Amino acid sequence: MPRAFALCVRRRGPHSLLTTDGVTVYWVDQLQVGKVPVAGGSRAFVAGGLASSPFVANGIAVDDKSVYWTEVAASTIKVATPK
Repeated sequence: MPRAFALCVRRRGPHSLLTTDGVTVYWVDQLQVGKVPVAGGSRAFVAGGLASSPFVANGIAVDDKSVYWTEVAASTIKVATPK
């Protein structure tokens, strides 16, 4: 029987977006970019102190080497390699 578990819990702000590379789930909210294994485990943070808007959600994307996110308030796209 499949089991269900929480991959991450939104703790702050109204905006939180998810993406996955099949191995790890990544999220971005108004304060940070985080990650957690799909199979479960401890969360880790990729970046913090994001330049966010309370009215527009930051975006997130991932490829085989990097995780990318937008910081709407600063009009920037950031990248972390390796992810």
